[in-house]
Amino acid sequence: MLNHKNSQTVRATSGSLAVPAELKPFSEPSFLLPGESFHDFEAIRQMMVDDIQPETNIEWLWTLDLVELRRALLGSPALPASQK
Repeated sequence: MLNHKNSQTVRATSGSLAVPAELKPFSEPSFLLPGESFHDFEAIRQMMVDDIQPETNIEWLWTLDLVELRRALLGSPALPASQK
């Protein structure tokens, strides 16, 4: 069950926020292009989560959407400009 104020938000050992368990399916990339790295996607996602500091489920969903949108529009930083 999704709560308005998410009590499942936890901090990882590094002090970073972790995606709530019930929103994990929404945190994975919809697809990766050739040359894109899941590790790079995770790093960018964590940087954005750390900056935004989402607390409610809707804030988490918006943040995860922004991560996916950023990747879809700009591509992975690992891709050379000629492949974007």
